[in-house]
Amino acid sequence: MKMMRMVYILFDGMTTLDFVGFYDAVTRMGVLKAIENVSWDFCSNKEEVTVIED
Repeated sequence: MKMMRMVYILFDGMTTLDFVGFYDAVTRMGVLKAIENVSWDFCSNKEEVTVIED
């Protein structure tokens, strides 16, 4: 079976909602067994990103 790989790109100016929207959806897919053989990671072109508080 093929492995699905996803990545979330972190960026300056993102909000908490930007992050939580992705994180919640991906973790629920795993909990509900909606998708098997999926992995995900975070990446950025910077070592630190600035988050805007909601």
